[in-house]
Amino acid sequence: MLQLQPRKKRILQAVVEKYVETAEPIGSHTLVRELNLGISSATVRNDLAELEDMELLTHPYTSAGRVPTDLGYRAYVNDLSPRPLPLMPLSERLRAAALDIERVLENACRMLAQLTNYTAIVLVPTEERDVMKHVQLGNVNEDARRRPHRLLVVLVTSAGHVEHSLFETPTYIAPSRLQRIARFLNAKLKGRTLSSIKNLSFADIADPQEPVDPFAERSFELVKESIRAQADDKVLVEGIVYILNQPEFARVDKARAVLNVLEKPALLTGLMSMPLRQLGITVVIGREHELSPIQETSFIGAPYKMGDQWLGSIGILGPTRMKYNEAMPMVQHMARQLSQCLSEMM
Repeated sequence: MLQLQPRKKRILQAVVEKYVETAEPIGSHTLVRELNLGISSATVRNDLAELEDMELLTHPYTSAGRVPTDLGYRAYVNDLSPRPLPLMPLSERLRAAALDIERVLENACRMLAQLTNYTAIVLVPTEERDVMKHVQLGNVNEDARRRPHRLLVVLVTSAGHVEHSLFETPTYIAPSRLQRIARFLNAKLKGRTLSSIKNLSFADIADPQEPVDPFAERSFELVKESIRAQADDKVLVEGIVYILNQPEFARVDKARAVLNVLEKPALLTGLMSMPLRQLGITVVIGREHELSPIQETSFIGAPYKMGDQWLGSIGILGPTRMKYNEAMPMVQHMARQLSQCLSEMM
């Protein structure tokens, strides 16, 4: 990033933070009064003009003060040392009334929106990251004479997903036989990601030295069919009203454009995957977004995990005029607390 002299860096920081606070262009007199730099308004105006030449600041009209550009926000964020916040333990609140991991994620998303006053988004784990925890097989009824014979396949994953699938079988399978097959499948599949299981053949898991129940191969194929039935990436969104309340989105057309994206969470999966790829705090500002309807917003996200397994990401979406120095540590804190909560549920 651009190497700024200390005074210009301080002026840029002051413009960003004052504009975040007021949503009004910032003039030289305001900066002289608040920064106490011991220099004149004329000197500050010259520095503002140079920062504008560097495309870090702009002004909405000729006689107005300056506002940050996307590049100005980026320079500010890259140089930022986020202020320490009084970060409270959240894992107990995350777990409250949560029966499964998706409920925990819903709680985390809702809490992050409330704590930051920005729209919160969480990426729910999918087969690329989710891990098989347990396979269960069972007859739908115990009467071997009843037809059709139906088999229930239940998959339980480390991320808390429970997938039920029902299949017809040509013959009735005794419960004791199903239990043996289930033990075999659990021994071979537990700990593998769902996506890797889809790519396995039965020969990959069968032991050539051991006799295998002929129905075990069919059961393995039913497990793979159950995995294929799971949904693609899922995104949860909370607190849409927070972004619509920002003055930047007072115009109906701008608000509607952002709302259209937030109401179609599948559009956000690419954005939410970025913290997982970087495995750290991720900030996307303005025109850095690939989606044009949200190019007047900024995103802050961080990945979360269960034990050693990275599962998804959580973040916020707000105006580019965002309180980065408060929002960044809050998102990181929520991601850490969510990871702790999920790890304790293993």
